[in-house]
Amino acid sequence: MGRRGRSALASPTAQLRLLGHWLEEIGDDLARTLTEVVKEDDLVLSGVLTHECVAVLRRYVRCTAATVVLTGLVPSSSPASCLYALPEMAPAWLRRVRARVSWRLVTRVSRPVSRRLERLLATGGARKHGAEQPGDPLKVLIAASPTLVPPAPDWASGVVQTGYPLERGRGVEPDDDRLITLLDSSRPCVYVGFGSAGEASGVLADRLEKDVLRAAESADVAVIVPARRGTSPGWASPHVLRVGEVDHRWLFPRIAGIIHHGGAGTTMTGLLSGTPSTVVSFAFDQAYHGRRLAELGVGPAPVGVRSLDASALETRFRAMTQAPESGRFRGRAQEVARVVAGEDGVLWALHALVDDASA
Repeated sequence: MGRRGRSALASPTAQLRLLGHWLEEIGDDLARTLTEVVKEDDLVLSGVLTHECVAVLRRYVRCTAATVVLTGLVPSSSPASCLYALPEMAPAWLRRVRARVSWRLVTRVSRPVSRRLERLLATGGARKHGAEQPGDPLKVLIAASPTLVPPAPDWASGVVQTGYPLERGRGVEPDDDRLITLLDSSRPCVYVGFGSAGEASGVLADRLEKDVLRAAESADVAVIVPARRGTSPGWASPHVLRVGEVDHRWLFPRIAGIIHHGGAGTTMTGLLSGTPSTVVSFAFDQAYHGRRLAELGVGPAPVGVRSLDASALETRFRAMTQAPESGRFRGRAQEVARVVAGEDGVLWALHALVDDASA
């Protein structure tokens, strides 16, 4: 990331500005591609940043369309169901207003693109055919686990929760003898990985690695970290092993704890593993996922990256491996894993889309 990417860690407003700048840069190409690719009777799935674009397509092209979100983005007054809702101590009307305004701000980031798309369709001779009237809302599929994102009674019509499309299976065993040996040892192992967020800048990555090294030694735990840019797999210290690409589905059930950045996919893989987990949040929906994991009782409290230091990491290492609460975290994590394993987001999503297409 450049300067804008690093500044996006400061606030949600800065994050939206960064996304808006990116969409502005690709706007012409994206709008033109949509007019050329989408045809009548197509099924169009969008993310939240192109929500308004598919709404325009429905007005001009007779297609089936839906927006897919992977977390609690849809407006609700429930703080457990919507990452933008204010805490329960706030009045319900204020929580509801905050959530709705936030949803509009996020979806309207792509407004410049959707306007270009509408101009292209209109000047190309396309005519509106009346879709997306007040009684025909654009469907939103919440592809998030109801365990992680509880269903909210005040979701709007057209909102369907399908569950997360989990990858099943045991995962692929890595070709790394050092990792296998480490997992077979008696020392408790914790995974620490922040995805691309942890490499927003070299300075940030260096600081995080130093904190991990110090905390691992102080807590006397083995820590597995992804090899970042400029490093190679191997021992970073007697307590910290850098690894190449490793399948989380294979690794997570075999360790004592997980500390990650709170992305939707990593959060769900962690829940399915039955291993205690907690979040170091950087941006977007990560703080929400961290709070929900703590509320589910599967791990210690989350922490923002700006407040993270070696002491905070050591506390979380101990909480998941040595402290009296470690057994409670593991028991609860395994209980939640059994519930999540019974959810089938792919099946419910197919039902929702087929029903919509045949209506």
